[in-house]
Amino acid sequence: MEKKDLVREALSSVEELSSIMREYDSTQHIYGGYKIYQTEAHMIEQIGNNPGVSATQLALIFAKTISACSQIIKRLMQKGLITQYLVPENARVRKLYLTKAGKIVYLDHRRLENHIFHRDMEEFEDISNQEIETFLKISGKIRKCFICDLEEQKRTLARHDRSYKRA
Repeated sequence: MEKKDLVREALSSVEELSSIMREYDSTQHIYGGYKIYQTEAHMIEQIGNNPGVSATQLALIFAKTISACSQIIKRLMQKGLITQYLVPENARVRKLYLTKAGKIVYLDHRRLENHIFHRDMEEFEDISNQEIETFLKISGKIRKCFICDLEEQKRTLARHDRSYKRA
């Protein structure tokens, strides 16, 4: 197979993997008896790892807007998994903590992630360290290509928006 065909196949494989990962993230999971999405589980994980973290700090960690994080925080509060406390010195800052139920979800999520990691390690038994290093090198190149495409699209959109405003 020619190199260009192999590269096309690799990029196609990444697209398929991306689709599977989107499906995985959009499917609810059961942790500690609660049905939650992966974004919620990861938010609980961060709050559990960093008690007293703020929505602003979470937005930076997840590279999301504060508004997007606030929506997830609101859902987690409605489910009784986290609580927030106002900072007396600054009423706009709210520190986030896990509730008792949130700690159960946090621990169950950690337990399940450890289980999955050990199961996944078995899948890699017949793959050498060198092959994994090669994969990391290739996936780094693919990542760089996608970042380049993303930046190019942002510039194209900005030019489009500027020309649209003039028209």
